[in-house]
Parts: sequence; C-alpha cells; structure tokens
Amino acid sequence: LSGVEVAFSRSAIRCRDSDVRIDGLRIRDTASGGNFFRSRVELSSPDVSRPGWYGFRFRESRVELAFGEVREAMVGVSVQEGSARLDRTSIASCGLAGFALLEGDAKIDNCTVSGSRLDAVSATRGEADVAGGTLSGFGRYAVKLGGPAEVALVGVAIDRRGGAGNPVYDGKVAPGLGVVRIE
Repeated sequence: LSGVEVAFSRSAIRCRDSDVRIDGLRIRDTASGGNFFRSRVELSSPDVSRPGWYGFRFRESRVELAFGEVREAMVGVSVQEGSARLDRTSIASCGLAGFALLEGDAKIDNCTVSGSRLDAVSATRGEADVAGGTLSGFGRYAVKLGGPAEVALVGVAIDRRGGAGNPVYDGKVAPGLGVVRIE
C-alpha cells in the first residue's frame, strides 16, 4: 500500500499472518493505530497522530520502520515476542512509554523519543540496541526495565531534565532486573 490515510476510526489497520509493506501511511484520531500479528512488516515514512492506545503494536512479528513519526499515543511503538528495527523515527508525547519491548529484540538507530509522561523506553525481556538519537523530556526514566531485558545505549543523548535523578531503572537499582549499558 502507498499513501493510505485513516482518520476518526476505531482501528487504523490490522494485519495477521501477512507480508506487509506500506509507504506513507497516515493515521489520525483513531482508537488504535497499526496492529500487526505474526507478520513481516515494512513501514516507510508513516505519520501517526493521536492513535489512542498504540501508535504501532507488533506481536510475534518482524518489523522494519524507517523515517516514521508517532505522536500522542499511550504507547508509541510496542514489540511483543518479535523483532524490530527502527531507523530515524520520532516518537513524541506518549502517555506510558515511547518504545516498549515486552519480549523480543530491537535495533533502534538515530531515533528520538521525547515528551513521554513516564518512560522513553521500557523493556521486559529480550535485547534492545539503541544507537544515536535522543531520549528527552521523559517524566520518570529514559530506560525502565521490568524484567531481565538487556539494553545498550551507544552514543544516545539523554536529557535528564524532569525525570528521576537516575535516568535508568535496572538491576543496579532493583535486583533481578537486567542491565542497561550506556556507552
């Protein structure tokens, strides 16, 4: 698909057991953004604004998302039991988290996560490699672990204003959690 716009709908797009490629997807004022289950997904230049709960939710999927924008979701991008690669994507003004990794692997390159009321990045299980980009304007943590996840931040600018004294909540703070490495 190319140049699709969905506005004022309950669900913008749902795909199950699919191979999906969408260029220039626009989503506005929906109850749910893009929801993909057991799919291979390529998104180029999506623009999502006020999608309700999720900007994008990927479950048991493999995703490549490039040059995207997600604004004003409860959770900007969520990966559950899958793998994701985000490149030059902006996630802004989310309620709970900009990027959430519940279980899986993620590579996040040159992305900006800003203005999340709670956490810029949250991770429970799996590995997230974040290279370049910025985590800013978060209300609580730049990175919050909720389980044994491993997160590496390489060359990521962290703006600590407004957040907790320590921008990271991991096994160094609460035994049993994984570790966030900042390089």
